[in-house]
Amino acid sequence: YYVQKNLGLEGYLNEFKEIQKTADTINLVFPEGWTIYQMFDKIAEFGVCSKEQLLASISETDFEYKFISDIPDNSSRTFKLEGYMYPATYEFYEKSDANTIIRKFLEASESKWTEEYEAQRIKLGLSRDEVIIIASIIQREAANKDQMGLVSSVIHNRLDNSVSWPLLGCDSTANYVSKYVAPNVSPLESASYENNYDTYSQPGLPPGPICNPGDDAIHAALFPEDTNYYYFRHDKYGKIYMAKTQAEHDENGNEVLRVNSQY
Repeated sequence: YYVQKNLGLEGYLNEFKEIQKTADTINLVFPEGWTIYQMFDKIAEFGVCSKEQLLASISETDFEYKFISDIPDNSSRTFKLEGYMYPATYEFYEKSDANTIIRKFLEASESKWTEEYEAQRIKLGLSRDEVIIIASIIQREAANKDQMGLVSSVIHNRLDNSVSWPLLGCDSTANYVSKYVAPNVSPLESASYENNYDTYSQPGLPPGPICNPGDDAIHAALFPEDTNYYYFRHDKYGKIYMAKTQAEHDENGNEVLRVNSQY
């Protein structure tokens, strides 16, 4: 049965006595690497639920999953649940309840976290939230699945040698705020988030994930390639250039400029 919350006891009984009609449903695809704002815009666009209701729900509702209670409360973070809205194809009823919609994403996220992942997380000495933050950066920085292990190695190498490499220096963390968050918040909030998520000025990981990563990125975050790389960059075709030193990184930069200048 598909019923409304405010029917009351008599309304429920009458509804159960009626011959039920199948509620209209819609399938929506959410790509890996989308943010909460992008997901909610799409849900609203197809008439499943309003963006305002979804934002209120994700900000104010306490969802009953243990992994959520392990996420640190941090006012510098855009959304506590950014990173945990698992990207996939979902079927929704038209005019669905916001909490029900969000719970679908969270249930998928919980089901994808395997015992192998949990064991590796403990081995690395990371929290699940830290893994998801790393995975979200990998998702946005890597041009394809094959590059994810390399990008992950650079992030882990810098985190493991934070005295020499205190900054991650990833463009994607600042771009997350300027492109996706800023249009949805006040200029004052945007400026604060831009500072907090700027990994060229703030040491270590950003306060939270910058997108909702897929399984390939999560796997790469947990199982990085074993390298001595501390830098990477891409040309306009998505080819990745790895470097161990600043000098090598600068040489790669010249090569990228050469490639990008070609027609």
